[in-house]
Amino acid sequence: MIGYRAMLDVPRKLVRHLARLLAAQRRLLGTRRRTRALMITAPVELVHPGGLLNVVLLPSNLIAGAAALHPSMRQLTIPLPQPPTFVRPRLALLSAATLLVPALIFFQGAAGRPGRGWLAIGLGSVVLILLVTVRMVGLVGRIETQAGHLTAMVRLDPLTGLADRRSLDERMAEAITRSRATGEALFAALIDLDHFKRYNDTYGHQAGDELLTEAAGASSRA
Repeated sequence: MIGYRAMLDVPRKLVRHLARLLAAQRRLLGTRRRTRALMITAPVELVHPGGLLNVVLLPSNLIAGAAALHPSMRQLTIPLPQPPTFVRPRLALLSAATLLVPALIFFQGAAGRPGRGWLAIGLGSVVLILLVTVRMVGLVGRIETQAGHLTAMVRLDPLTGLADRRSLDERMAEAITRSRATGEALFAALIDLDHFKRYNDTYGHQAGDELLTEAAGASSRA
């Protein structure tokens, strides 16, 4: 066992001597090399678990965690009156992100490190990305228009243009949930037409439909 341990100590001693030699060599380096070493190791020290970047990361994490204690956070669970639509800034951000590739190609070409055919590749990428973006804008606009028509057909009464009973029930449930969460007062008004059945039977269904349409228009304008 003593011989086996002695054999294991030999590589350890060699590693220690090698480390001492490397340390002595570093101390003998000139100012220029020490400056280069500092420039290389400075970013590493910033992102190191014990680096200076933690001075910014730790307070930001604390602030983000404290934001969950704000009373307005409970409003995140309130159902939206309608699903979110495709926002134009998102498409602009997506296009800007895809344009980073040709921008990098142009930068490399301007910095004197161009690849083969970098100008043609960069211009072709820009044109292709812009064409796809324009096409996406047209498709998204058409989808939004069709979705609006379908929503109107499903949720609105075709005669009066007002919300039907199913849509009214959904809106009332959402309003009650929002009122309970925020503490705001909720008011509901019901409008009834007296003797409408008698009027409809006397003057006909067309006259009754016209009466309903005029009453709905008057209530909407009010």
